[in-house]
Amino acid sequence: MVLLRRSIKSHYEINSRKKSLTGGASEGGSSIGEGAKDHSRFSVDIDGEGLTKINIPSSSDTGNIPVLARYVNSRANDDKEKLDDTKEDKGEFRDDNRKDIRVIPFSSGGPSISDSSYTPEAIAGGGTVTVGTAHHDILNVASSITEGGVVSGSVNNSISDTDANAGGRSLNTNLDGSAEISIGKDNIDNKSVVLDLAGGMISHFGKDGQGRSIVHQSDGDVLIQIGGAGSTGRLEIHVKGVGDKPSKLIIDQKGLLLDIQGNGIIKTLGDLGIVAGGRLLLNGALVTAYGAVDEEKRTVTASERLVLRNGNIMAF
Repeated sequence: MVLLRRSIKSHYEINSRKKSLTGGASEGGSSIGEGAKDHSRFSVDIDGEGLTKINIPSSSDTGNIPVLARYVNSRANDDKEKLDDTKEDKGEFRDDNRKDIRVIPFSSGGPSISDSSYTPEAIAGGGTVTVGTAHHDILNVASSITEGGVVSGSVNNSISDTDANAGGRSLNTNLDGSAEISIGKDNIDNKSVVLDLAGGMISHFGKDGQGRSIVHQSDGDVLIQIGGAGSTGRLEIHVKGVGDKPSKLIIDQKGLLLDIQGNGIIKTLGDLGIVAGGRLLLNGALVTAYGAVDEEKRTVTASERLVLRNGNIMAF
């Protein structure tokens, strides 16, 4: 019975465009793994226990570019009719002139498609077709940190162009509404998600009705490592406030930089120690001590004593 449960009960495969198995280690290539990836095809396997395995290969450089758009009857593209809702709709998929269908793009910006001959045609007044996401312009993610942009400004999938660069895509997903997801855990070490990304991640979170972008609770520890073997790490966080310049937190090989555009307070209910292997510098228009603090406005309010340049303390 165990062997029966392990056997594949359903297998579905599409013979998608992929290279042959030549070039693997058995034929003098670099590795069997690379050859297996080249041979990858779309497939779905379901075993006797219902365990489902899905493999989605990546697209080629000259392959299709998925765009966010709604398909419509091409009557809406007629210059005479445009989007006139008063026009009688016969419910036909094509119009009387047998024109092709059109699209209504709804991506919020994003890279352009450099070869228009491979771009789906939009209805009249429907907007520009781009390779974007639905809610934010991914070209401008974290614009105060990445002045040069985080993604390429255009994508080329021309069949005859050696500069085609549209490949490497496996999935394009758009959810018009929310998603509520529950994920169980395995029995060996209680993992719920193992996420292995070959490249970077670019994300832009919106906000809920109370202005919150991320609300997270962790029942256990949170361990984050920035930088890996053979590479250095850099953490840079910008927080926008009033004015053009954001407050910044930067941790890199140079050390720590905390650049606050406003007032700042460090508060502790216990002891606070500042230890410097080199010099400790306090630099301000006025340096005071023993002052009361207004935490809401983050200011020293009263009773402070001025620290003079000669090191003496003078009461106000």
